Parts: sequence; C-alpha cells; structure tokens
Amino acid sequence: MSTADRMGQFKVPMSLLEDGKEIEDWFELEPQKPGDPVSGKLRLRLHLVSSGASSVETKTKTPFLEVIKNKDLVRLEELLKSSADVNEADKRKETALHWAAGMNDFSEDGITVLNKLLQHTKTNVNIRNMDGNSPFHVFCKRCTAPDCSKTFDLFLQRGADVNIQNDLGETPMHQAVFNQTMNLFMIDMLLKN
Repeated sequence: MSTADRMGQFKVPMSLLEDGKEIEDWFELEPQKPGDPVSGKLRLRLHLVSSGASSVETKTKTPFLEVIKNKDLVRLEELLKSSADVNEADKRKETALHWAAGMNDFSEDGITVLNKLLQHTKTNVNIRNMDGNSPFHVFCKRCTAPDCSKTFDLFLQRGADVNIQNDLGETPMHQAVFNQTMNLFMIDMLLKN
C-alpha cells in the first residue's frame, strides 16, 4: 500500500515538537470531518527545524555546500581536483550531488554544477540519504529545467539505478510523478530506460 492509498488526517502531539528533533513513527489516521472514510496508519519521518533556521544552516558544513549554493564553478573545479570527498554527507546523509539535484534554481549555472558533479569519476550516483533517496530520486522529483535530457543521460551513464527504492519503496519513477513541472517528460525518459 502506498501513501496515496491512505485517507484521513493525523495529528502530531505537541510533546513531540521540539527544535532539532528527529521523529519517525506511525500515526493513526483520523477522519478529516465526521463520516469521512479512514484507512490505516501513515509512517512519517520528520526533522523539525525552528522557523528562523534555513535548510542550509541545518546541514553539516562540507567544502561543497557553499559551492553548490552559490553555483561557484571555479571553486567547484578546484574542489573536484583536490582531495575533498565529493561524497561527504551532511546530517541527513545528503551529498553534494543530492544538493545539486534538489536545487530550486535549474538555471544554466545550476545545471552546469550538477553536470560537473556527475562527470566526476568519484561521485557516487546511487548513494542514499537518510530517507533512502538517491540523487536520481531527487533529480526526477525536483528538476524544472526545460531540457534536462543531457543531465538525465549523465545520471544513466554514471550508473544511476532507475529501479532503486527509497525507504517507502518508491523508485525515481514514483518521484517523477510528483514533479510539478516536468513529470510527463521525466516519466517518458524513465519508461524508455
């Protein structure tokens, strides 16, 4: 059963809401209004961050973080040529490739950063974050570039597993369905591979 099969709502007890706390639990679903159907429980993994903190502040600083955030191509080249570990992960087990694949800005520089990471021989394209998502999961869900076929092909050339499952059993295809901009393109590309 997927999360799409579940109906209802749930409430997280206030006692669990503490800044910086990790929660992973099953929550009993309740009707949204009296008489609504309800089915089962929903497993959630939450990492709570106070509203004043940015997502960058919650990540462990790695040499690649600022480079990805600023799309600094010169510094990226320097880091890739150095002994810096391109697969070093933050607290959520996300690497530079996860960050680049999940950018909200898929401008030319953003795509160039992502492609340079993919072309680096030591970059692990199937490394999983704490939710079990590979960078390819993230890319399939978040890419908004009108022509992301080159980057898609680079993922495949580097050995990205199109059938890899995250902790919820979702593949990159499942994630592509949630892509608000490019879902039909992503789904078509995944079906061809």
